Amino acid sequence: MNRLMTMLRFPLLCLCLFLSTHLVTQTVITVTPSDTDFNITDPNSRHHIYRNTTVTQKDKLFLFLPGSNAVPFNYRKILGSAADLGYHVIGLTYPNEIPSTLIC
Repeated sequence: MNRLMTMLRFPLLCLCLFLSTHLVTQTVITVTPSDTDFNITDPNSRHHIYRNTTVTQKDKLFLFLPGSNAVPFNYRKILGSAADLGYHVIGLTYPNEIPSTLIC
């Protein structure tokens, strides 16, 4: 067991350093739509707001509206990547149960 721990020490240290530098750089805030207006009851999945202040800011908003039956939580990597590029990012939840192919 000691030999295994010795072998894993360096990779675990690298992982901890990676996570500490990459996870701390982004601020992620989630807001429930009903918190913004008590009349909103459905959908009530959280809006996601991302910002990374460690990169040069573009001072532009990346507004993301997920596709049919999806919520911003499903697109965390896209939202986080946009924040890493310097955008202020908002992923909004909205009524989107009807596929656009049926509407258009």
